[in-house]
Amino acid sequence: MEFPSGSQALAALRSGNRTITGLTTGHGGPGYFHDQFGSPRMVLGDAPWAITGNAGRWNGGDWKSDYDTYLANRASQGFTIIYTKLLSSTQDGGAFDNGSTWDGVNPFTATADPASGMNDAYWERIDYMIASALGQGITMFLNIVGHSYDMASGTLAGWSNAQYEDYGTLIGQRYGSAANVVWLNCDDYFGTFDPQVDTLINSLRQAGAAQPLAIENMAESTSRRTLDTNDVLTLGAGNATFNWVYSYNVTYLGTEFAYQEESPIPAIWGDGYFYENQGTAAEELLMRSLAWWALSSGARGIITGSEAIWQWGSGALAASSAEHWFTSVAGAIRAAYEALPGWNELVPDISSELVTSGRGTHATSYADGGNGGAYTGSTDSYVTASRTLDSGPGSSLAVIYLSHASTIGINETMMVPGYVAHWLDPATGAKTAAPAGRSYTSPGPNSAGGPDWVLVLQGTPVAPPATGTTGLLMAAGII
Repeated sequence: MEFPSGSQALAALRSGNRTITGLTTGHGGPGYFHDQFGSPRMVLGDAPWAITGNAGRWNGGDWKSDYDTYLANRASQGFTIIYTKLLSSTQDGGAFDNGSTWDGVNPFTATADPASGMNDAYWERIDYMIASALGQGITMFLNIVGHSYDMASGTLAGWSNAQYEDYGTLIGQRYGSAANVVWLNCDDYFGTFDPQVDTLINSLRQAGAAQPLAIENMAESTSRRTLDTNDVLTLGAGNATFNWVYSYNVTYLGTEFAYQEESPIPAIWGDGYFYENQGTAAEELLMRSLAWWALSSGARGIITGSEAIWQWGSGALAASSAEHWFTSVAGAIRAAYEALPGWNELVPDISSELVTSGRGTHATSYADGGNGGAYTGSTDSYVTASRTLDSGPGSSLAVIYLSHASTIGINETMMVPGYVAHWLDPATGAKTAAPAGRSYTSPGPNSAGGPDWVLVLQGTPVAPPATGTTGLLMAAGII
């Protein structure tokens, strides 16, 4: 069976429902995700890691209702991405370690053996999830092999290279034409199964799956390097078409790091702190900071998760329509950010050519691997900044995030003449005009009572020069 099968998915695309369908590169920056019309689209995602194994488990077996209701909730809240696994396991809250659903539907004809072929009863549920997401304008980020646990002790344990190849071929044949699919491989991954996963990726590609793909390595890494020691991660270096930043640290650090590569690719903050719904101003500030630090450093989007949802327990569906960050803040951030012309061309102001004073102390890396620490407080007051690399006399857009009350200095010559300034409320996206000048002081409490603000400097966009990305970033002092 080839997906999509029938008219539902194609009708959703033709209806004008915007859906991330690929990557654009070579526009004067590292690139960005685009929709079916070629327009830039921000990644805003949630991670219901076990929904493929547990959908229907708590409502009498109605897995279709779980998918439809959850996806409709997230679409109404402004989300563009759902990140999940193709094969669930006990590590993520599933019932079995053989990839089966909670009610015992196996993914393969012979349990946990892709050489036996696909069990359509299982994959029709995945088909339905993808089609339902497309109908809501949502793209599925699908992790093919899942957590390191799944390769060592779970569904894929003991698989041969030939079985990885069979699996990649089956997935590529079935979903290679799916318009709203992006591929991920691994999670908390330390390179143990590089030959096998590389074989899977090659077979996926050979079977016709040309969608974007990234690798989720261990904590404090991108798809291609570790954040602390800059070690090259071979699997991602050879295969990733966008950079997945996995960090429990302040998110600007990993985003900046990704764009300092010799040949940078689009970067997103993909994993780290999960929302706990504590109901406190401190956690709301933390979530806003993690989001805006990444975006104001040039990230093409963010994927967050919820402790109440990722294992798809009995309360997950209800939580998807109740948690404040998801219902009231995340979508407003996306709407405000996407409304800025040129947001998809931003690169970080690492060398402080734009923000010349008042930035504070830059964080340092945690040790990679997951035991280096976690930022869960409000102690980091570093001012993050990014700007576009236009061909004219200065940048047409700059986005600056002040997580704490701050006064910063600006080099106005880095902006296009006649630019205007405004403060953007980081919780609602509401704008307040500010006089353009060399110095800016954050206005005071925002609508959520927090000290954080986003400063936007905006001029008339000028097309970026036609030179390569590397030359542009070097010219801007970024690499």
